[in-house]
Amino acid sequence: MHNLNGFFLKTERPQEIKGRKMWCFSIAFPSKNRIYYCDNETDYNNWVKVLKKATGYTNLLDIYDIKQKLGKGKFGLVKLGKKIKRQNKK
Repeated sequence: MHNLNGFFLKTERPQEIKGRKMWCFSIAFPSKNRIYYCDNETDYNNWVKVLKKATGYTNLLDIYDIKQKLGKGKFGLVKLGKKIKRQNKK
């Protein structure tokens, strides 16, 4: 059992382990990192989806389509972001 408070979810590229393709994701906690493996893509997608939903995880790229560079400053870069339209699920 893990407390998911303050964690970071990272999706990884599939890996080949002992001749089998494995889909994996990692969960980084403040003091440790854990990698989880699924032997099929469906289970992998379900785990990632449920973890994101349970923890309120959002990613800027899930909300905005990042476009061209508009400018830059001393500490950052400014790009145009176009909000992605989503259909309401009922």
